Order: sequence, then C-alpha cells, then structure tokens
Amino acid sequence: MVGVISLRAKLAWVAIAAFAGMVGVGFYAALSQRESAFEDRRLLVKSTVEAARSSISHFVALEKAGKLPLAEAQRLARESVRAMRYQEREYFFMFDFRGTYVLMPPAPEREGKSFIEAKDKRDNYFVRNIVAAGKSGGDYTEYYFPKPQQEEALRKIAFVAQVPEWEWVIGTGLYVDDVDKAFYRRLASFGAVVGALALAIFALVMLIGRRILADIGGEPAHAAAVVRRVAEGDLSKPIALAHGDRNSLLATMASMQEQLRRTVGQIKDATTCISTGTGQIASGNLDLSQRTEEQAASLEQTAASMQSLAASVRETAENAREARTFAEEASRVARTGGEAVRNMVGTMSTINGSSREIMEITGVIDGIAFQTNLLALNAAVEAARAGEHGRGFAVVAGEVRALATRAAEAAREIKALIESSVSRVSEGTTQIDQAGETMVTLVSAVERVTGIVTRIAEQSRTQDDGIAEVNLAVKQLDNVTQANAGLVEEAAAAAQSLEDQARALVESVSVFRVEPALA
Repeated sequence: MVGVISLRAKLAWVAIAAFAGMVGVGFYAALSQRESAFEDRRLLVKSTVEAARSSISHFVALEKAGKLPLAEAQRLARESVRAMRYQEREYFFMFDFRGTYVLMPPAPEREGKSFIEAKDKRDNYFVRNIVAAGKSGGDYTEYYFPKPQQEEALRKIAFVAQVPEWEWVIGTGLYVDDVDKAFYRRLASFGAVVGALALAIFALVMLIGRRILADIGGEPAHAAAVVRRVAEGDLSKPIALAHGDRNSLLATMASMQEQLRRTVGQIKDATTCISTGTGQIASGNLDLSQRTEEQAASLEQTAASMQSLAASVRETAENAREARTFAEEASRVARTGGEAVRNMVGTMSTINGSSREIMEITGVIDGIAFQTNLLALNAAVEAARAGEHGRGFAVVAGEVRALATRAAEAAREIKALIESSVSRVSEGTTQIDQAGETMVTLVSAVERVTGIVTRIAEQSRTQDDGIAEVNLAVKQLDNVTQANAGLVEEAAAAAQSLEDQARALVESVSVFRVEPALA
C-alpha cells in the first residue's frame, strides 16, 4: 500500500531508535561518570586545602598571641605545609596577593619570585586566576600545568583559599587527564558493546518481525484493513491468505468472517421471522386485550346482577320468614278454633241430650195432662150424676180438664219446639262436626304450609349463601379478568417492544453485507 510503512521497516526503525537510545544513554552515563570524577576531585582538593589552611591558622594565632615573631611563624607555616602530602605525592602551593610564590615544593627555586604574568598554554593568566580565586574567599580554578619531569602542560583543577592576615593564598590542584582518558576508554568499550548489541538487536528484531508477519499472516496494515472492513459490516470479500496458512491471525479472521457471515445470514432470517411473529403476537394481544376488556365489562354487569339477585333472594327469605311466622300464627289459631269446635260439638251433644230429656219430660207432662183430662172428664161425669151436689165439683173438674188441655197443648208445643231445637241442634252438630273436620284439615294444611314456608326460608337462606359465594366468585373472576387484562396489556406492550427491538435488530444486522457486490 502506498504511503504505508511495512512492519520490517518499522522494526528496523525500532532497532535504530534502540541503538540511538543506547548510545545516548551510554554517552550520558560516561559523561556522568566523568563529571562525577571531576566532582570527586573538586571535593578532594577543597577538603585538603581547608585542612592545610587550618594548619596555617594555628601559626597565625601564635603570631597574633605574640608567642612567635611574624617571620618565624610564616617560616614554620611554610615548612609545615611543605611537608604535607595527599594521595602520596600531591602537594600544596602558596602565593601572596601580588603573585609571588610563597611555597612551591616541586620547584623551591621559584619561591620568592613573582609569576603574576605567567600564562598557560592557552594564554590564561593562571597565577592571576589563582590569586583572584583565593582573594574571593575560596574558589575553584582550572589551568594547564606540566607534570614533574614532563614538558607537556596538562589540565588541572585547583581550589584556592586565602590567609588574609598574611595576604597569602593557599591551594592545590589535581590533574584530570586520567579522567579524560578513562572517559574515552569507556566510550570505546561502550561503543563496541553497543555495536554488538545493535547487531544482535537488529537480527532479533528482524526475526521477531518475520515471526510476527507469520503470526499475523501479512502486514499489520493489511490485517487492520481486513478488521476494519469486517467491523464496517462488509463480510462479502474473502480474505487472501498465503498458501498453507491455517494458524495466522488472518486465517483465524477468515474463519471468523465465514462463520460470522453464516451467523449474520441466520440472524437476518431469524429477525425477519421474529419481526413477523411479534407483529402477529402484538395483533393477537390487542384483540385478546379488547375481548378481555369486554369480558371484564360483562363480569361487572354480572356482578351487579348477582348483587341485585342476592338482594331479591334476601328479601324473599325475609318474606318467607314473615310468612312462616304468619303460618305458625294461623296454625295456632286454627288449632285453637279446632279445639273450640270440638268443645262446641261436646256442648251441642250435651244440649241435644238435654233436649231429648226435655222431650221425654214433655211426653210425661203430656201423658199426665191426658190422664188429668180423663180424670176431669170422669169427674164431670160423676158430678153430672151427682146432680146439684156435684155442680161445683163439675166446675172444678171442667177447670182441671181445661188446665189439663192447656198443659197438654203446652207440652205439645214444647215438644214441637224441643223437636225443632233437637233437629236444629242435630243439624248444628252435623255442621259443627263438618266444621271440626274442616278445621282439622285447615290445621293440617296450615302445618303443611308452615313446613313449606320454612323450607322456602331455609332454601332462600341457602340460596342467599350460594349467591354470596357465586358473587364472591364473580368478583374474584372479575379481579382475575382485570389482572388478565393488565397482563394482556403488558404482554401487548412487551410484544410491541419485542417487535421494535426485532426491527432495530433487523436494521442493525442490515449493515452487514454477506453477498458479493454485483459488478
């Protein structure tokens, strides 16, 4: 691909960058070591100069105290410092503020001579610099100076301090040419090591690059393009593989693309079926929801009708209880009337018996009246026979006969009345007997009616309980129907959501292209 750097080139640049990094790190490490060596020497010269100045300060104190004359104190101080050495052969030098040597152990012939105008090989007035560093209170200075028995001037690092009471400066220096030599030796050694490492790294990088290309199956840019194409949903183009490549990333991608292509095709078919099915489910749920709502409304009407029927049954039961009370009262009254009729029948029987006895008595009276009439008739006959003497007796006999006649007529009338009464009493007894039988029948009928009304009341109560249970069941069924209606609505909403999700899934899957594009 134009403008795309290959993996081998990238790895080569990585190797070059690593080499450059190692070179930089090595050079920095060498410089750091060199600077560290310089710093160590600076610290060494400073510490030794401070120690030597302390020795001189002792003699300065003796001179100030008057224990030693100035010249003797300075001589003793010079000799004391002259004998001082560090690192076996390093020494101290001293100048006065005018640049005259006060002490120079390797070249005592220079002592007492001024070197203020002396220059090193780089034309630096190094004595002036030494005096200036000391007069400043103590400082470092660098200059070039030959080693003993050598002509070549080499770089030295010196630290100079002052002895202000005597206008001296004391210092010492160390050559640093060995530091530079060690620095260059380290650079050479490091360069050789870095070169060998660079070759090894380059070979390793090339080997790794080859292995990576084999693992990927091609250039990473090509693999990225393949992955990008698959990520964009284009599954129609086959992935080109090297001959016999079965285990590389691109080979796995090719297998994944083929599997994904089949899976996406199946998902497309399935989502189409799901979308159709969810549409049918949503339609069915909507119809079921409407029918459930209608059923719920019918159940509400049924519940209202059952409540009205329950009220009617309760009213019927209450009326039946009142009718049973009335029937029981009527039965009690009928039994009382039957008892009264039976008593009346007994009374009429008694009256009938008494009437018959009266009829018998009136028959006796009638017989007595008949006998009395016969006696009166006989008395009248005898009175007539007696003539004048029997006239009064005849009158009495006539009166007696008249009384007997009236008594007989009265007895006959009484008998007729009694017979009429007996006849009526017999008729009344018959009617009362019939009334008694009727009352017995009435009592029996009233008792049967009472039983029927009682059963009606019990059945009404049972019906009331049954209707209450039916009403409860209808209410429960109504609640269940309402709940079912809610569930159906939820199912309809879920089906609609599923349909929307299926449609969204269809739209999401539609981004994949599984068939090759037509030319």
